[in-house]
Amino acid sequence: MDSLFVLPAHSIYEANVDEFYANLCYTNDCTLILSVNRTDFELNELKLGDILEVPTDGMKSVSGEASDAFKNVIVKWEGSTTRARLFKKDLKPEYQLLFALVNKVVLPRAEGRYISSIADLVLLEALSIFKPISLPALMIEHIMKVAQEMSNVEIQQLKAENALLRVQLAEKAQKHGSRGDLEAANA
Repeated sequence: MDSLFVLPAHSIYEANVDEFYANLCYTNDCTLILSVNRTDFELNELKLGDILEVPTDGMKSVSGEASDAFKNVIVKWEGSTTRARLFKKDLKPEYQLLFALVNKVVLPRAEGRYISSIADLVLLEALSIFKPISLPALMIEHIMKVAQEMSNVEIQQLKAENALLRVQLAEKAQKHGSRGDLEAANA
């Protein structure tokens, strides 16, 4: 049974996500340069904060490591904190809930997550002490990390597929007259 709040990731706008990452570039100052639905734009922390209507002050990165003291507080039993990463089942129930929030909302991933990453632990620690976070900055950092993790082969494949789709849409649009909109191409 599907969760009430989470839909399967593979069924949500896959083509748009592919296009997003195929056309994504970013600068050293964490500005994303995008092209989606043939619209080019730039997105940075401040613009994303305005769109989401959330503040941009607070923690801007999940790089680093959670403190050993924090790791000792969140586990059910001693000896679980010898690793940099922890299993969800090793966490106290309240931290399992926080872990689920981080993995489904703040730093979402398509695959199931039962082992915390270092970034998860850094964010868990910040949230548990009510440290302000900049959600837009964390989102942009996460997008850039996903883009970096994609292999060049995947990126080239996405770009080739995107170019082929654009050619096919243009041909359909020409076939249906001078209207270059999506309705004409889909007819």
